[in-house]
Amino acid sequence: MINRVFNILKTLNIPVEYDFRPSFGSNGMAISYHLFNEGALQYGDGAPTTDGGGLQIDLFVKHNVDHSNVKNQIKQLLISNSFKGVEINTYGEEVDGIGKIDHIIFKANYKE
Repeated sequence: MINRVFNILKTLNIPVEYDFRPSFGSNGMAISYHLFNEGALQYGDGAPTTDGGGLQIDLFVKHNVDHSNVKNQIKQLLISNSFKGVEINTYGEEVDGIGKIDHIIFKANYKE
């Protein structure tokens, strides 16, 4: 799943890393992602039949950079790649050496 998500996100041409924030790209954006709650989702006859879990994507954007198009692209990529229950939250943060950034968090569920 780690490589699958990486291949989906790299189509955006924004620096992307698993589990930590990369340096900002020339467009003032960076993406990090991680998986959580991985395990069996469904059981049959006492044995797991379907695995899955949760995905969190963090879009970091330098303050005053328009991210609306990228935000919509990420949401559509998740939906078109069978991720379910996409939730989006946006927070403002102050980062040492960078200044103000917008932190957009996408959460979704997946089945393997």
